[in-house]
Amino acid sequence: MGYPKLFPSPGEESNFDADYHCPWFNGDAGTLLQAFSKAASTLNGSISLAAQEAGVTFVPVANSLAGHELCTGNAWINDLGPINGLVASDAGHPTQQGQASIANEVGQSLGLLPGVSPNARTATPPTSSR
Repeated sequence: MGYPKLFPSPGEESNFDADYHCPWFNGDAGTLLQAFSKAASTLNGSISLAAQEAGVTFVPVANSLAGHELCTGNAWINDLGPINGLVASDAGHPTQQGQASIANEVGQSLGLLPGVSPNARTATPPTSSR
């Protein structure tokens, strides 16, 4: 399985939004988003090649969070920033909606799921009868 893009692709609108939603870009979202995009492509290329060499299926999930990356108005990735001086243990990891979107992409790619909305509610696991 590949790695989802954590930041939006560079572009005039996404640069503006990223600068707004992530002020730590200090007005340089265009340069940073370009670098993040290149790094994500390189990482996924390396993972794909490793999967090919190992003879296993590579499932691309780079766009599974499209429109919901960090520094967008509706991110499906937990914020990186510290809250009260502390960084949360789930910082930078997908939210429940993000996890569902990635799982949906993997399931569909492998022919295991007909499609599950990332906004679907998570089922409660059954309780043991012991």
